[in-house]
Amino acid sequence: MAIQKRFRAILETDDESAFTYIKIPFDVKTVFGKARLPVRASVNGYSYRSTLAPYGGVHYLGVNQTVRTGANVKAGDRVLVTLETDEAPRTIKPPTDLARALKANDAAKARWAELSYTHRKEYVQAIEAAKRPATRVRRVAKTIEQLAGEYQARSKQA
Repeated sequence: MAIQKRFRAILETDDESAFTYIKIPFDVKTVFGKARLPVRASVNGYSYRSTLAPYGGVHYLGVNQTVRTGANVKAGDRVLVTLETDEAPRTIKPPTDLARALKANDAAKARWAELSYTHRKEYVQAIEAAKRPATRVRRVAKTIEQLAGEYQARSKQA
């Protein structure tokens, strides 16, 4: 059963990196039973999936530009936050062109299967962000090349 926690917090930013975040004002491990935790988060009613990450003894919830726009908030705003444990599997379905390319390259396909949800998501977002078809084709090819190279490098180490 999912555990839920609500609180108010200030949306903060790191001036050096522009990272925008919410400091979690309670002990995450005590409340949720784990230190690193996938969550369904809501900031002023805008919902998204994320992971609470500890850093320097404090847990943070990242709040990217998409979330800030959707929640209509900016750094310095006081926001209502709802966190709920996210027990649903995290999967990324590769777009058709990437799926075809993965099917054609066993090494890349094997490495894709080893990747975390976040890494798969980043590859897919980079491909889907292409504005021109030629750029998309290049990004798919580069992804396959990187994945195959990583798989072969890992195989040699084993």
